[in-house]
Amino acid sequence: MEYTKLIKFIMAIFFTTVLVSCGGGESSDADPLAVEEATKPSTPPAPNPDFTSIINQETTQVDPTTETPIVFRVVFGRAIDAATFTTADITQNGTATGIVWDIQPLGTGLAYHIRATTVATEGTVIPSLAAGVVQDSTGANNLASTPIDDSVFFDAQLAVIINQKVAQADPTDVFPIEFDVAFTAPIDNATFTTADITQNGTATGVVWNIINLGDDMNFTLQATSATTGGTITPSISAGLVGTPIPVELNLASTSTDNEVTYFNTFDVTVDQKLVQLDPTANFNIEFDVIFSEAIDNLTFDASDITNAGTATGIVWNVINSGDDINFTLQATGGVGEGTIIPQINAGLVQTATLKNNTASTNLTDGEVTWRTTFDVTVNQTVAQADPADSLPIEYDVVFSEAIDNTTFTTADITQNGTATGITWNIINSGDDTNFTLQATGATGIGTVVPSISALLVQTVDGADNNASTSTDNSVVYAPTYTVTIEQKVAQTDPAATLPIEFDVVFSQAIDPLTFTTADITQNGTATGITWNIINSGDNTNFTLQATAIVGEG
Repeated sequence: MEYTKLIKFIMAIFFTTVLVSCGGGESSDADPLAVEEATKPSTPPAPNPDFTSIINQETTQVDPTTETPIVFRVVFGRAIDAATFTTADITQNGTATGIVWDIQPLGTGLAYHIRATTVATEGTVIPSLAAGVVQDSTGANNLASTPIDDSVFFDAQLAVIINQKVAQADPTDVFPIEFDVAFTAPIDNATFTTADITQNGTATGVVWNIINLGDDMNFTLQATSATTGGTITPSISAGLVGTPIPVELNLASTSTDNEVTYFNTFDVTVDQKLVQLDPTANFNIEFDVIFSEAIDNLTFDASDITNAGTATGIVWNVINSGDDINFTLQATGGVGEGTIIPQINAGLVQTATLKNNTASTNLTDGEVTWRTTFDVTVNQTVAQADPADSLPIEYDVVFSEAIDNTTFTTADITQNGTATGITWNIINSGDDTNFTLQATGATGIGTVVPSISALLVQTVDGADNNASTSTDNSVVYAPTYTVTIEQKVAQTDPAATLPIEFDVVFSQAIDPLTFTTADITQNGTATGITWNIINSGDNTNFTLQATAIVGEG
């Protein structure tokens, strides 16, 4: 220390002597230290030797890599003014081109991530910082960066992403169906054709079209038609599409949503016309056929109709209303009676764009019964007493469908029992299906068994009844009546001569065959009576004679 001061003192005397000898000094008593300060040279400060920067690939960085970002860590020797550190300060010293950088602070003020977020071409990525591009808070400049391992090789494989367009309806029944195809680098568009597209969905016969949006990176992929409905899911296998020289082939495409459901079908309904009689005995039997959209009418004819009912041999006719949507379907003839239920199976009818129909359905009623005859039953009513001793005797007559009631009269009733002189009456319930048949009079007792022969009653459309059937249509008519026996007015009593005569009066006409002398009981004391019966002729009034007597009484 003393030696240094001595040197400074000697130098001060020297400079002072020089100044005085040159006439530049005013006093020989000048302060040597002041002279020393005054004579120091004016030079800029040198960069701070402690302000270093070291760049290395991040420890987790894969090398070589096919993915971005590529991450490096830079560590400064002191905290920097972050505002002075920008991506413009980064120099790429490797062979890869088209690099886009970003910088992320790691929180200490000393360490930062330098990231290559985009790399256009294959090669090495080697970032560096030139000296003096970054400053600390005092304005001191950095030294040029020094590397330890600052090189990463980027293998520029060509990625491609396929997704349905944002505006694409899903599901849809309209073509084209559009997808975005985005490559990560410009391609040689001659290497990208519709043959490169694989359809992974369920729709078949998909036809593709590719539209280049102009940058050889972004394309619109269109499905312009399909044979059948289902999902449309395009993909591109690896190695089919390449970049210009140097050639890089694509990786297999990836997607987040590359599936669109295509409905290439339309609906059809078949219902009987509102004015169609059901059941009916007459042709034509008509149905409304309505498609959900206009069809190619050349694809729809009678051969497309199937009868799912029980009638056989049905002949069909199709009439177009003119709009290719609404048709009248006619059953114009048939062989065997039964139900007529026309159906159109799926895939038989097409539109001009080759969409196919779904199987037909019914909105209201797709069935009409065709028959030329109908049934009728005749049975005694539930409340009818059997045997019956009074009139009327009532029966339920039930037709299987509404009839023309003007065709059903008492003349259509046949009495199949033993009672005679039956008088009939018919009461309509109001629905032309259910009737009450009454036997209101009879001249003779016995069974009352009504029936209706076939072809006597008709419906409004001309169908004829079958012969009636029954489970219990027989009622025994056995009316109760009174009988009085009185001696004749002219009969002497006591009497000494025969015959002794009585009046026998029935309250109604009887079957005279059922009234014999065996029916007479003698309740008196006379014995051995012989009887004789004389019919007055009205089967009501009779004369009973005792023609012989053995013992008085």
